[in-house]
Amino acid sequence: MALASMRSAVGRLRINLESLDKLIADRMILGELKRGYLSNALTVHNESQNLLTPWLQIVDGEIAQSRKMVDDTRLGGNERAAAGRRLVDTMASYQALQRVQFLITSANDRLQQTSAAGDSDGVRVQVFRIQQSLREAGEIATGLDSRLQPLLTGKLDEFRALVAGINSIPELRLQELGIVAQATKNLTENTALSRDLTQAADRLVLTAKRDIAQANDETVAVQQFSSTVLIVAVVLSLLSSIMIVWLYVGRSIVSRLTALSRSMLAIAEGNLATNVPTGGSDEIAEMGGVVEILRKNTLERNELLTERAQAADRLEKQVEKRTMELAQSVEELRALGEVSQAVNSTIDLQTVLSTIIFKAVQLSGTEAGTIYAFDEARQEFQLRASYGMDEVLVAAIKDRNVRMGETMISQAAMRRSPVQVADIRQDVSSVLDIIRRAGFRALLAVPLLGSNRIVGALVVRRKEPGEFPQSTVNLLQTFGAQSVLAIQNAHLFDEVQARTRELGKSLEGLRTTQDRLIQTEKLASLGQLTAGIAHEIKNPLNFVNNFSSISAELVDELQEVLAGANLDNRLRAQISEIADTLQGNLHRVVQHGKRADSIVRNMLLHSRRGSGERQPADINAVVEESLNLAFHGARAEKQDFNITLESFFDPTAGEVDLFPQEITRVLLNLISNGFYAVTKRKLEANGADYEPTLAAITRNLGDSVEIRIRDNGMGIPAEVREKMFDPFFTTKPPGEGTGLGLSLSYDIVVKQHAGSIDVDTQPGEFTEFRIVLPRSAAILAKSGGRS
Repeated sequence: MALASMRSAVGRLRINLESLDKLIADRMILGELKRGYLSNALTVHNESQNLLTPWLQIVDGEIAQSRKMVDDTRLGGNERAAAGRRLVDTMASYQALQRVQFLITSANDRLQQTSAAGDSDGVRVQVFRIQQSLREAGEIATGLDSRLQPLLTGKLDEFRALVAGINSIPELRLQELGIVAQATKNLTENTALSRDLTQAADRLVLTAKRDIAQANDETVAVQQFSSTVLIVAVVLSLLSSIMIVWLYVGRSIVSRLTALSRSMLAIAEGNLATNVPTGGSDEIAEMGGVVEILRKNTLERNELLTERAQAADRLEKQVEKRTMELAQSVEELRALGEVSQAVNSTIDLQTVLSTIIFKAVQLSGTEAGTIYAFDEARQEFQLRASYGMDEVLVAAIKDRNVRMGETMISQAAMRRSPVQVADIRQDVSSVLDIIRRAGFRALLAVPLLGSNRIVGALVVRRKEPGEFPQSTVNLLQTFGAQSVLAIQNAHLFDEVQARTRELGKSLEGLRTTQDRLIQTEKLASLGQLTAGIAHEIKNPLNFVNNFSSISAELVDELQEVLAGANLDNRLRAQISEIADTLQGNLHRVVQHGKRADSIVRNMLLHSRRGSGERQPADINAVVEESLNLAFHGARAEKQDFNITLESFFDPTAGEVDLFPQEITRVLLNLISNGFYAVTKRKLEANGADYEPTLAAITRNLGDSVEIRIRDNGMGIPAEVREKMFDPFFTTKPPGEGTGLGLSLSYDIVVKQHAGSIDVDTQPGEFTEFRIVLPRSAAILAKSGGRS
């Protein structure tokens, strides 16, 4: 029964092992096919990126050109509006191309993830998402350029062929999952069969030992019985024939029986190799033959039991070895699945690389490992992730980057294949000194390679010397491919994020530019309307002013004529009163007419879009010239005008790119307002100890220049300060101000030169205007700068 059960178990084990061999062969074939299809997928992905990148660059150039035309104030409004519309269309095309690029990358990543999915449901979910991405990319491609559309559609069709069909990557992965499930089932059954086989062999051994013990007991009994019989026979023989053949027979029989007895005792003690005397043809010879047969049978049975025990032991070892190999393969598949899941489930490069190096060290049977990233600009390998090393060693490796040409890491990268050192002590130049001092003896470096560049390196180390098996090298190459994919995904995500932020800024700038263009057109239309109205008002206003002056002269002449007329005193008094009233009214008409004429002139100035040419100018010279012009103008208007002028010019202020005439107009206006304020305070002081003072200050602020105009006049109340830059707001008496000076100054500084103007004042003490102009103020104004 035991032998029958063992034969059945051995047969079943043999069938399962053959099935496992076939499953492993099938999985290797599927793995090769899948790797080929994955390589095709990466090729199609790279070709798609190479196809889209030039178009993105072309569209990017068109965006820059359209934005330049929008910002060019020398072009007409219609041309800039058309450029704005082209810019919007181009931005839409750019976003569509970027979306297609992202969808293709997403489909490729999900296809890579599908190749390592842990179950069939995960495969189907990924296939659904990939088909969604390809469908959306196809819909977007229909709206792209007619030259790009067929090329891009062809690449999408190649992706679809890899996703659907009998020989697609998802179908191959489903077959792999089926093979793994069947292999797991066979391994479970083999474990049970091995246990049953071991128990049957144990039972067989116990049975054999029991049979041997019984046989030994029987042999001893037979020996004792035979000895007794022989002794009796010998005694009888001696007694009957002692006198006849005493010497010859005694010597022959006794010696043979003694030899036979010694042989039987040796067999009983377990020495089955002893020789049994079987010579002769008498009863002693027959007894020797029986003992010899018994010895041979026992020896054959022992040899059979030994062979069966050895066969069972060999079979058990083979089963254990194959089980360990299959368990290692399953563990590697699970590790690859976890790594693939980490690569595709997070964009945190540090997390992904740490997971990869942990699994690589664990499955390669080493003590430590590192992943390096290659810096092309500095031509050196920099540590990005590590496992199995203390903080001091990790810090030392980070401080000592591996330059190209150093150690076996760069050798592996230049050879584009794995490189290993079986014993570091035999090749000291292959590693850094800090690695050798840490006690590591063997090292394996796998290069991380992109399509046409070096990405980095994966290195594992152990403290026992010896070569790494090829299976470990192949496994680490697989982990290296996952590392390359993770690094490329992280770089691609960073590029997409940076480009998205750049596009967001461009879009915001475009919207701002559009708003500014609309506002500029509105202001231009309003300026044209204001200029037209001012021109239409100016002509009748000139008639009013002229005829008012003439009428005043006629009134004077009338009074002269009436002075010689013969009129009574009462009538003369009435006429003189009427004439004086008429004269006063005409003077008021002339006064208000001049004020209206001043308002019209300022309205025309306010409506102008600019005057003069933009040019670099020495800001100190502009301020000094404006100060002198304002002072001499005030002295020409009032001979008794006097004020203390102070100037504090920063010699490093330098030149500013501006419209000199416009800035001079601003400074003249602010300085004139200061003269008016100090004059008013002097009149109110009525001879008190007060000295009118006005100061002009410049200061270098680096990328900008500061101008301060400060007077010690009346100051500005808080309620006036809130409205002082509003058009037509003034606190001066009628005829002395129009309310457009500060408004015009604000537009010139803020809108035309992209600067800022603010005021600091203390009523009854001082007023200080502060102007800040960028060094390239006029350029910033044309490109959309704001205060």
